[in-house]
Amino acid sequence: MSDDEIKANIQTVLEHCRKLTLQLARLSSDHKQVEGVASGFFVRIGDAIYLVSAGHALEKNGWVIETTFTIENECRTACIPIGGPWTLKKLTIGSSKLQEVDIAWARVNLEAFQKSVTENKQLRGRSFEYLVYEGSLEHAPDAKEPHIYAAANRATLIAALGKTYLERDFSYEYEMEYKGLTADGLCVFSIPKHKGHAYYKGASGSPIIEPSGKVVAVLVKGCETKNELYGYPARGLADLIKIGGEVEQMGATGGKAPKK
Repeated sequence: MSDDEIKANIQTVLEHCRKLTLQLARLSSDHKQVEGVASGFFVRIGDAIYLVSAGHALEKNGWVIETTFTIENECRTACIPIGGPWTLKKLTIGSSKLQEVDIAWARVNLEAFQKSVTENKQLRGRSFEYLVYEGSLEHAPDAKEPHIYAAANRATLIAALGKTYLERDFSYEYEMEYKGLTADGLCVFSIPKHKGHAYYKGASGSPIIEPSGKVVAVLVKGCETKNELYGYPARGLADLIKIGGEVEQMGATGGKAPKK
C-alpha cells in the first residue's frame, strides 16, 4: 500500500470517528454561557438508543448535545437537553477491578426530538442527522490494530455583535497502541506523544475505535508523563446499561423485580 493510500485510509477512519462523536456542552442557567465541554456517542442497545459519555464529565446538570442547526434570528445553535425525561446515570460498583464505573448514559428519544424540529417554525424543513453505533460492544481491543479517537473538544468562546459563539477544533489520535489493562480495569493506550491536557480536555466520553469501526472503549483520562490515554472498556457496557434500566424499573415499581 502506498503512502497516499495509507493517508487516505487514515483520513477515512478519522472522518468516521468525527461523525460518530457527539459534541456536548454544559450551559449556564440562563443558557447564554458555556461552562463545560465533553464528548459522547449514540449506541443502540436492543430497541433503544442511548447517549454514552464519561461519568466524571457529566456529573453536573445543564448538559446539552450540540446539533448542526442554527436558529438564525437568535444566532445560536439548537441543542438537545440532557435531562427531563432522560435519566443520567453514574454507577459505582465494588468489584475487584473496576471499582468505579466512570460512565454516564441516558436513554434518548430521537423521534421526539425530530418531531420538535419539525414543529419549530425557526427550524422547519430541517432534519437532524446523526450517526448511531449499531455494532457490538463486546469486542476487546486488539493489540495488533491501531486505535483512534477524534473529538471536537477544543472550544473557544468568541463574542461578536453582542452574541457569544462557541468555536470548536478537533483533537485526535490515530496511533493509539493497546497495552492491556490497568489495575482498576481501564484499557491502556500508548500514544507517540501526549500533547498536554489542554489538547484533550473535553474529549472525555469519546468512543475509541479500531479501523474496522468497532467501538472498544470510551476515553476517560490520560497521563502526560507516560504518554498514555485510558479508556473504559466497551465490553460489558451494554449489560451495565441494561442492569441500570432494571434497577430504575425496580425503583418505579416499589422494589419489585421487573417483569421479563
